[in-house]
Amino acid sequence: MVQSPPAGVQDALASAAAFVICPYLLLGEFPAVRDPIVIGADLCVALTVAWSGFRYIDRREYSLVEPV
Repeated sequence: MVQSPPAGVQDALASAAAFVICPYLLLGEFPAVRDPIVIGADLCVALTVAWSGFRYIDRREYSLVEPV
């Protein structure tokens, strides 16, 4: 999947999904790594996951002191 450059949007999204599942592939010299659609899709997924984590922490009320 990542050994060849994506031919269309469906291939680009499949490559992005492969990089989301195994981000270590981004460290290699694969043609799909340099495709802007793949990078954009991965960036959107990363921002969505980070935003969801921040919202989850914001909704919770964590006490910074020990209960008395």
